Amino acid sequence: MSEVSNKFDPGCIDLVTVDESNNVFKLIVAASDVTSMEATDADALRQKLSNYVSMGGSGQLQERYPSLVGMGCVIQVDVASNAPQALLRIASEFETKASSNGLTLTICEIE
Repeated sequence: MSEVSNKFDPGCIDLVTVDESNNVFKLIVAASDVTSMEATDADALRQKLSNYVSMGGSGQLQERYPSLVGMGCVIQVDVASNAPQALLRIASEFETKASSNGLTLTICEIE
């Protein structure tokens, strides 16, 4: 049995917000307090982002929350200015996967 990262729970959506002015909903990965990463953290982050891409691209959330129907989906990874390079690299890897599923992935630096 593999160890689950305490920093990135793949089975949990950290935050969902709606940006009505841009007609999108955002799935947010709260990583602004992450300053170091272990191998289990990297694996958990990859799984979490994969889950977000799957949920955002498959319409699962729109089925569950009809108010999201017709909105675009943005996956936003909130990071600190001193975020570990591994975190930034993994988030960047998922930009292409998100795009190929009709989603946008952004990395947002939080002060």
